[in-house]
Amino acid sequence: EFRTRIIEEAIKNNLNLIITGVIVNKNLDFYQSVIEMVKASGGKCFIVQLTATDDILKSRVADEYRKSYQKLSSVEELNNFNKQYPEANNKFIELEHLSLDTSNNSPYEIAETITKHYKI
Repeated sequence: EFRTRIIEEAIKNNLNLIITGVIVNKNLDFYQSVIEMVKASGGKCFIVQLTATDDILKSRVADEYRKSYQKLSSVEELNNFNKQYPEANNKFIELEHLSLDTSNNSPYEIAETITKHYKI
């Protein structure tokens, strides 16, 4: 998988990793294996759960760029995903992480919060 190759290259270059993504039961093992790979190489893995209000998510999901990355790209797809994976909006019980509501913050502000929180 493409993500795994990126992580392997980061490990080879002694880089730490910040993970932002939707962790659901079906991909929890993947994220746990990534964390183990990074830690085994002596790196640090920082997990960040990015959230937003339902209204904000619905307004963002239709952005054109999402289609090019094969992400959910319609409110209907978002609703179906939320029905299929209700745990996607929960805090990650199994993994220590930072959780940030992005509803009213710019990407720059979120990045700044992450770097301050993890002191990186």
